[in-house]
Amino acid sequence: MSSYKGQNLFGSGAHHFVARGVTVRHDEHASPGADGATVTMLGREPRKIEQRGMLLADDVAGLEAQLRRIADATGGVPGSLIDELGRDHERMVLVAFRQSGVTRIGARLGMNYVAQYVQAGEP
Repeated sequence: MSSYKGQNLFGSGAHHFVARGVTVRHDEHASPGADGATVTMLGREPRKIEQRGMLLADDVAGLEAQLRRIADATGGVPGSLIDELGRDHERMVLVAFRQSGVTRIGARLGMNYVAQYVQAGEP
C-alpha cells in the first residue's frame, strides 16, 4: 500500500509509480589542446516521481472528499512518499495533480489521474 506523508490518499483504486533517474547538473569546458573536457559539477537535479491511477468512489460526494484530501496535501512541507513496492522516497512534495472526467465503472464512479512529486533539497 502506498502513502504520502502517512496518508493513504490514492488507495481507493489501482495506481503505479514511475521514479525518474538521477541527473547531475553540470557544465563542460573544452580547453584548446586538451584531450577531453573539464566537467564542473553543479549539484544534483531533484528526483521526480510520477504516479498514475484511478480514484474510485460509490458516489460524487466520495470522489469530492478524496479530491479535497489530495488538494490539501499538495505543496507545502516535504514528506515521505512510499510507493506500491514499499520503497520510501524522502523529502517529496506533491506538486501537481491532474484528473480526467468521471466515468461509471459498474456501480461505482472512477476518475483517472496523474500526480507528480519532486524531491526537495536537504534541510
